[in-house]
Formats: sequence, C-alpha cells, structure tokens
Amino acid sequence: MNRLLNRLFLWQKFSILAALGALLISIPLLLYLNEANKSIKAVRQEAAGVAPVQALLTLIQNTQQHRGLANIVLTGNNSAQNRRNSKADDVNKAWEVMKQEGKQLGENAVLSQSLSEALAQWQSLNQQVGQGQISAKDSFASHGTLIKLLIKINGQLLDHSGLILDPEIDSYYLIDAGLVQLPRMTEALAKMRGKGAGILVAGSASPEERIAIENLFDKAVDHVELQTTSLEKAIAANPELKQHLSQVLEAAQTATQKANQVAQSEIVRAKEIRYSPALYFDQVTVAVDEQFKLGNSILQELTIILNQRLQQQSQRRGVLVLGIIVLLAMVAGFSYLVVRSITSPLHAAVGVASRVAAGDFSSDLSRYDGKQSSNETGKLMQALAHMQDALRLAAQEAIANVRIKMALDITSTAAMIADTRGDILYLNGSAQRLLQRRESDLRRELPQFQPDKLVGSSINLFNRNPAQPHLLAQLEPGKPSDLRIGAHTFGLIATPILDQQQQAIGTVVEWKDRADEIAAEITAANNARIRQALDKCSTNVMIADPDGNIIYMNESVSQMMQNAESAIRTALPQFSSRDILGGSFDRFHKNASHQRNLLQNLQGTYRTEIKLGNRTMTLTANPVKDAKQGMLGYVVEWHDRTAEVAVEQEIAAVVNAAAEGDFAKRIDASGKQGFFALMATGMNKLMDTSETGLNEVVRVLKALANGDLTQSIDADFSGTFGELKNYANSTSSQLSEIIGQVRSAADALNN
Repeated sequence: MNRLLNRLFLWQKFSILAALGALLISIPLLLYLNEANKSIKAVRQEAAGVAPVQALLTLIQNTQQHRGLANIVLTGNNSAQNRRNSKADDVNKAWEVMKQEGKQLGENAVLSQSLSEALAQWQSLNQQVGQGQISAKDSFASHGTLIKLLIKINGQLLDHSGLILDPEIDSYYLIDAGLVQLPRMTEALAKMRGKGAGILVAGSASPEERIAIENLFDKAVDHVELQTTSLEKAIAANPELKQHLSQVLEAAQTATQKANQVAQSEIVRAKEIRYSPALYFDQVTVAVDEQFKLGNSILQELTIILNQRLQQQSQRRGVLVLGIIVLLAMVAGFSYLVVRSITSPLHAAVGVASRVAAGDFSSDLSRYDGKQSSNETGKLMQALAHMQDALRLAAQEAIANVRIKMALDITSTAAMIADTRGDILYLNGSAQRLLQRRESDLRRELPQFQPDKLVGSSINLFNRNPAQPHLLAQLEPGKPSDLRIGAHTFGLIATPILDQQQQAIGTVVEWKDRADEIAAEITAANNARIRQALDKCSTNVMIADPDGNIIYMNESVSQMMQNAESAIRTALPQFSSRDILGGSFDRFHKNASHQRNLLQNLQGTYRTEIKLGNRTMTLTANPVKDAKQGMLGYVVEWHDRTAEVAVEQEIAAVVNAAAEGDFAKRIDASGKQGFFALMATGMNKLMDTSETGLNEVVRVLKALANGDLTQSIDADFSGTFGELKNYANSTSSQLSEIIGQVRSAADALNN
C-alpha cells in the first residue's frame, strides 16, 4: 500500500482523498435518507389508515343505533320497525365502505379474519332481528359482542397503520382521544340508549336496571375525562387545534350531559316509567352523534397534521439531497484549485530539498526572500533555509553530544536520562550495572523489571503505587530524594535538562545505592543512643583506643575525677581532670609499661585496684573488638572505693578491739549515708548490746566470787544474752539454796 501511495502524484492522492471524503459523506447521507424514507413511509401508512378507521367508526355508530332500535322493536314497540330497517341498510352500506377501505390496507391475515368474523355476526344478527327470531335481551347482548369485536378491530387497524405509535405529541393524543377513547365512550352511551329505550317500552324498571343505566353513564364519563385530558395535551402541543375542536368538543359534552339528565329523571330516579321510548332514543342519539362529530373533526385535524408532516419531511429530504450535491460540486472545484496551488510551487522546491537531503548545506537561499516570502514558494524556501541552518548546528551539536555520551558511559556516577513524559532515553554503564546487581531483589517487588530493557520504557516503572503522582513529579529538582523498593533504598537526584529557551526537554536522574550509607546512618544512630545512655548512666565509664589514649568519658566518671582531683594531685601533681580526655592511661600508673602490657594482651575482663593519694579506685577493663575480632580499644569502669575502704578500716578496728575484749570502741556514723550509715548504726548497736550483756554477767559473777549471792541480772536480753542471763540468775539462786542447806545441816550437827 505504501509503495502504491509513494508512486502516486500529489493531485492523484488528493483525488483519492476527495473520493474517500465523498464516500464518507455518502454513508451518513444514505443512512439519513434511509431513515427519512422510513419516516415518510410511516407517515404515509398512518395517513392511509385514517380512512379505514373513519369507516369503522361509522360502522360502529350505525351498529350501536341499530342495537337500540332493535331493542325497542323486540320489546314490543313496532312503531320503530321502519327506522330499524332503515338503520340496518345503513349498517350494510357501512360494511361495503369498510370492505373497500380494508382492501387499501394490504395483506393482514389477522385483520381480515376479524372483519370476516364481524361481518358474519352482523348478517346472522340482522336476519334474526328482522324475522323476530331473537329476544330483546339476546339481541342486545349479541349487538354488544359484535360492537366489542368492532372496537377490537379498531385497535388492530391502529396497530397495522402505525397510528397507535405516532411519535408526535399533538397527533398521538388526537389519536388517543378520537380513535381509542371515543369508541369505548360512545359504546357506553349507546348501551345506555338501547337498554333505556327497552325499559321505557316495557314501562317498568327494576333497581338493577336503574343501577345498570347509571353505571353505563359513569363509564362513559370516565372515557370522556380521558378523552378531554388527551385533547388538552394535544392542544397544549399544537395550540391551533383549539379553534378547530373547542366548539365541537363543547357541543359533545353538552349533549352528553343532557342525555344523562334524561336518563336520570325518566329512568334512574323516576317513580313511574312513562317517557316516550322514541324520544329518549333520539335524545341520547344526539349525544352519541355529537361524539362521533367530534371524532370526525379529530380525524380531519389528524389528516391535516399527517399530510403537513409528510410534506415537510419530503421537502426536508429534497433540500438536504440538493444541498449535498451542491456542496460536493463546490468541494470538488475548490479541491482542484488547492491541488494546483500546492503542486506548482512544490516542483520548484524539490531541487533545493534534494540538495539539503544529500547533506549539502551550502545552498544559497537568500534570493527566496522579499517578494516571494508571502507565497508558498517563498515560505517553503525560507523554511528550507532555516532547516539547513538548523541541520548544520545539529551536526555540530551531535559531535559534542557524542563526546558527552562517551564521558557518561565511562563515568562512575549512575546516570539515567528521561524525556518530558518520563520515558527512559539513556542509562550509562554504571546505572546498568547498579540495577543488574539488584535485579533479583527488584523483580520481587517489580515483576516487570528487566534492566536490559529499560530504554524505551517509563521511569514510572519504579513507582510501586500507581495512585501516587508520576515518579519524576515526586522528585524535587536538584534535591536528593530516597526511593525505597522492597528492602533496598536508592538515592535519586533529578536535574531538569533545559533548551536554549529554558524549556524543559528532559530530566537526568543520578542513582545511588544507599544500602551502605543507610547502614552507616543506622549504626551512627545506634551509637548516638548508646553514647547518650552512657553519658547519663551512673556507672563511671571511660573508653580508650588500642594505644591507650582516652577517647571518651561519661558524665559520671568526669564528675568522679573532678571530685577526686585534689586528692589525686597529692600522688600525681600534674593531674588535671580537664586534661584527661585525649591523654593516655599511663598517667594513672607509676609503672605504665606494666599496665600497657596487660592491656595489649587483654583477652577478657581484667580487674585491679589502685591508690591515688588518699583515694582508692577499682578498675574493670574489657577489650572492645570488631566483628573480625580486631582490637578497637578498651572500656574501663571506674569505682571510687575510698569511702568503702574507710568504713572497712573502722569496722576492722572495732572487730579487733572486740576480739581483744574491748567492747567500748564504736564506728563514727556522722557523714555516712546509705549502706555505710546503716552498717555503722547496726555495728554500733551490736557492740552496745554485747558490752551491756557481758558487763551484767561480769557484775553478777564478781558478786558471787565475793560471796554475795543476792545479785542478779535484771535487764532485758534476747537470744544468747537472754539465755546467759537466765543461766547466771539460776546459778546464783541455786548456790544460795545450797549454802542455806549446808548451814542448816551444820546447825543440826552442832546441836
């Protein structure tokens, strides 16, 4: 197809376009014409159905009148026999007209069968009534069945002609009022006429018959109201109908009310039935005839409306077809002129364009300015001149771009370039390798990800949430941003690429795998938390590097050193708590080499105690190693045991004195707090109890030694001292008894 088009001249291509345009226009035109023809056919069919419907309404009207006259005759009033015979002739004539109109409708098996059935019923019924072979009641019922069938045929006629489906509001409601409601309403009035005439001939009416007359009029009134509503809607859609239908509508409604008044006064509410049957028949017939006059007027207006619609649609179709023909002729002529105006200057431009296409940018196009600049040739040549200049610059820029691309290809920075839509145009080797290293991990989150097929795809591929804005829209120009995909975080920096007019033509995105940076940030955050925890903990902590240089002191050890500074200076005169950080551990030891050897060979926890002036310190040292067991430094916990040592010495002095029998020595509790105050108080209480208990025992034993058996221990003691008290007092008492017994025995011997 392309080969064929390429071999065609421009005027031939325009001819093909013109043909295609004509084809495109013809298709909707044909569709419109088809619909227009259908609409016109439908209107014609509706118009053709008006005459048969009118003939059928006339047949219904005459059949209804024949029913009433037959009812009078069969009830016993032979004065109406001639009128009945005349009306039977009218019915037969109406049937002849109906058969003629039916032939114009075309083939319709259902409608033909219904008409044949109705004609057969009429012929049989007319013969029976004429020969007096049927009762008034059966005649009335048979007429009702026949008229019901005729009303059914009326509906079939409306369906067949399409009148029942009329699309316009005015004609639709006219059809409803004159062709649907009218037959039903006149049938109710006609039944009231025939049944009432029979009652008047009989000269009596049962309550059921009176109610039947009233119900028939109520039914007629219902249809009158529906008819009136439809006419009001039709007039609202077509106000011109009012002047043609208002008078005949008013006359029909007035005649109907008068008929009802006669029926009410002479039959329904009459005490005696004396009214003339013929007069009643004629008065009600006037109401029925007025309704049929209204129906004829409606049919006349409907015929006018349908004919006008048919004429308008035919004219509209003709005007459109003529307009399309004229328009096509104008388009064809104008197209010819346009083709000539384009092809002529193109021939002049082919030579210049050929040289430019061959890469010859040296053509002198200056002669095509000035006067010719306003026509196609001048503008085309000016465009070729601009193109030649642009191509010359583009060639120069292409060489520069090649150099830039070569530099980007070998740079270590991972770079990606996308156009203004976000489609990836280029990614260098570093970016390719970075994404390939993470391919397996990225594919778990981005199943469509293929690093070797990124060029040409959208950078929004890396946007896991489609509900979020485009990935490039999320990146602030020149500001580092993080892109998290699964467990990986990439650092992105988007920089817009601007042309000479400062318009964005793309974006360069620098990629960085931030796994190591994030790990370092997490480690730094953890170290910061540990540092803050160490700063605030109550344990005195000091950290040194592998060379023994102090690199950290928490607040507790700093405060401890400040408190002990004056005492330490007595042993180390150059000591200053402000100079500890950054100094060496050696300053705390007289034999620094020994301590350094211990630290260098330290594999586990090492504890020692040192004396600095009057301060006693315990040190707990542990090595700090990395994951590969490389030495990072040492952590040393300091504990100032000066107060503990003083208390230990006081306790030892008291214990030694007690061991030598001196229970009078006590621990000085002043200045002591916490555990040491509690220990001093408890120790002193122990010595007080021991001293008091032993002194009491000494006192009693001394008295015994001197022969004084009256002494005893009265103070309260518990535990061992309580038992000692009891045993001492018991010993003194028993010795006193023994001595008394000895004395008594001696006195007895003397006597």
